Amino acid sequence: MHTLLFVLYLGLFSGNPVVNAKYVNNTSKSHYIYYDASRKLKWPDFKDYYGKRIEAAITASEISYQFTMIGDVIDVEVTCAFNKNNSIVMQGHKNDYILNHEQRHFDISYLFAKKFVNELNSRRNMNIEEIDRVYNKIIAEWNAYQDRYDEETKNSVSKEGQDLWNQKIEHDISLL
Repeated sequence: MHTLLFVLYLGLFSGNPVVNAKYVNNTSKSHYIYYDASRKLKWPDFKDYYGKRIEAAITASEISYQFTMIGDVIDVEVTCAFNKNNSIVMQGHKNDYILNHEQRHFDISYLFAKKFVNELNSRRNMNIEEIDRVYNKIIAEWNAYQDRYDEETKNSVSKEGQDLWNQKIEHDISLL
């Protein structure tokens, strides 16, 4: 999901505008938790689920962006958020091990939000269509990465797989 916000576009210019991208920690929506390394997920952040599911819990996270354009400068703000309304936990599965697995899903979302910011800043001269193409590419990579994480941890059932991924994600975050 992405949000496009045109504030102002002044004049015509040749070539691509200059892009300034940054990660922002927005707190304007009460049903979202915006990623902050110092704030870990807790079970009250999830809705209890009483039906039948295969997974013990589901983390619904989002990477979004909005931009403003003034003249030939596009300022892009990228966010990563946990959606409390769409994240669930099965009754009887609230334990630290499962919560860690779900936190790692949120951590992965943040990694790809930052990857989006870094890619925009490394290219700098892009138009809006190119920004959207980069966003779509990052979202496809993020989804594949999340799937690989669940596959290799067997949705947290594989303790060895989970331990390897915990280390990998912690290492990747330390590089940001």
